[in-house]
Amino acid sequence: MKIFVVNLKQAVDRKKHMEKQLGAMNLSYEFIEAVDGRELDDEALVERSNLGFYRQHPSWDTRGKGIIGCALSHQNIYKKIVKRKIPRVLILEDDIHITKDMPMLLRKINKMRNIEKNELILFLSLIHISEPTRLGM
Repeated sequence: MKIFVVNLKQAVDRKKHMEKQLGAMNLSYEFIEAVDGRELDDEALVERSNLGFYRQHPSWDTRGKGIIGCALSHQNIYKKIVKRKIPRVLILEDDIHITKDMPMLLRKINKMRNIEKNELILFLSLIHISEPTRLGM
């Protein structure tokens, strides 16, 4: 399974943090340079996003352009997935803590058969995950 890690170019400590965690689990990965929303001017924000939608987000006042940068970063990864025809992907942010369950979860996902085209496998949790969840698209 291909692993992408979203990382702001200037977030060197976070990159090292992820290299250490993924390396300790002997997982291969590719860093994707995140879009820094703080560097987007108003014209770029309007052109590349639904600015009105994002301004309604509860954390707009504190996170603002970073929300859009994050969304655009993921959009760039989705384009790579389609272009390279990658069948299974895990996208990670650079500030996560990978638990000991990660290799087990990846094995379970890789063992899943009959995954439909455009089906999303989602497993998100702040606490603990025991099974991936399938969502039809």
